[in-house]
Amino acid sequence: MSRFLSLALAGLLSLAGSAASAVDLTGSYSGKLNCTGLDGSGNPVKEKNKASVIDVVQTGPDVFVTLDGLPFDGVVLNESGKEDKEGTATLSACDNDGDPQARKESLHVDAKVAPGSGKTTLKVTGVRGTGGGFLCTGTYKRTTDELPAPGACPVFYTCVCSGTGGGAGACGNGGIGGDPGNVHQDISQADLDSGYVNGNDTGWVCVAQ
Repeated sequence: MSRFLSLALAGLLSLAGSAASAVDLTGSYSGKLNCTGLDGSGNPVKEKNKASVIDVVQTGPDVFVTLDGLPFDGVVLNESGKEDKEGTATLSACDNDGDPQARKESLHVDAKVAPGSGKTTLKVTGVRGTGGGFLCTGTYKRTTDELPAPGACPVFYTCVCSGTGGGAGACGNGGIGGDPGNVHQDISQADLDSGYVNGNDTGWVCVAQ
């Protein structure tokens, strides 16, 4: 084997070993959350030691998180030289996240893994904008490193009634009823499949928001 090929293989093995040892944050975490700030009307708000749960699914550098049910996505970076011990993730709230106050939020997460035990601690800082101004901090411990399935930001749809058969007739035909020109927004995937694009000529034309 040539010296060049040997060096190339050694480099690839080194990269593979580095990737294998990188921090994997997948799991469920429990902790306490503290928030201070103003609500949408300018009134002071303070929450102390609120019980909180974070679920994390990491695929490579990509991270999907739910914080008390609200979804976020982003990326995690492993600290050079401490790839198996420390990582930092920056995340943004998913659009259409189900938050009734429609706040824009971001999270900064610092993760530390205890050598040998694999116990993982997350230190979380969150900022909320629209609908109020809040700064939230919390510390979480991993309770399990298994989650049932990868997550993703939800997709919602806007549907416009164009009439059955593309004509002037009302929408419906085994789906949601409507008159030509009607617009329905914030349609979930489940509702889309059952009432708007269900294999019948329902007359609805739908696009992702």
